Amino acid sequence: MSLEAKLAQLSIDDATSVVDTVKAEGVDKSGFAANASVLAARCGSSTESEALAAMKTAKALAEGAPIAQAYLKESLGACKLVRVLVVFCGRISDSVR
Repeated sequence: MSLEAKLAQLSIDDATSVVDTVKAEGVDKSGFAANASVLAARCGSSTESEALAAMKTAKALAEGAPIAQAYLKESLGACKLVRVLVVFCGRISDSVR
């Protein structure tokens, strides 16, 4: 499954495979650079499961794939999702445990 398709149908368990793909292929070849906005949009979803899956993936990318951080910052900042990150931070921590 392509990274684009995975981000479009993101589940809570997909974070590791997204990070692995971005680390192995890089942000351009993996398609993350072109699809970071999809992740940002899903972070702001009104569906809790969708938003949590995206937040967990964003957190995993920030920690596990430093090359993706610039794209995360741009897309999340552009969508003004910093507040959403703060609100869901506790939920992400609970979901990851």
